[in-house]
Amino acid sequence: SLHDALPIWAGGGGAARAARTAPWRRRRPRARKWRGDAERAFAAVAQTTPVGTWHSVDDETGKPSAEIKLSLKGDELVGIIVKGLLPPKEGDELNCTQCADDRKDKPKRGLEIIRGLKLTPGTDRWEGGTIIDPNKGKIYKLRMVLQEGGAKLQVRGYLGIFYRTQTWTRVSPSARIN
Repeated sequence: SLHDALPIWAGGGGAARAARTAPWRRRRPRARKWRGDAERAFAAVAQTTPVGTWHSVDDETGKPSAEIKLSLKGDELVGIIVKGLLPPKEGDELNCTQCADDRKDKPKRGLEIIRGLKLTPGTDRWEGGTIIDPNKGKIYKLRMVLQEGGAKLQVRGYLGIFYRTQTWTRVSPSARIN
């Protein structure tokens, strides 16, 4: 027909072109937008808790030293070493030989270094747990506080009146170091 022969800008070809349009070029349903909104909302909630993967920091170099995965076990937060990010130094052990409890001689990779941390009611602090330094075997009382909207985590370990503080950085799924 003459209508189909006219170019689209001249008002023709509309029905014929719609029939020829490939399925992947057709307009997508709005449900995809809602799914995206739900994913963003879930990501925002996830940023308000320390649950997730974090880069810990080497005290000597200031560079990321390990990936630590924090997760909830009941109402307690636990942390496991996923992997080391620095090349091993001379004399580094692969196992926690200095540990004195049930973690003694266990591999550092997969070691539960954070135990028993609970959210303090009415605050944004996680307290009451412990963290172990797998290189020295020392166990510290622990306090964690989210900073910068959940992008950073202040980790403070106490041994008596002395303490050591590190700031860990949240690992986004697209920025994971393999």
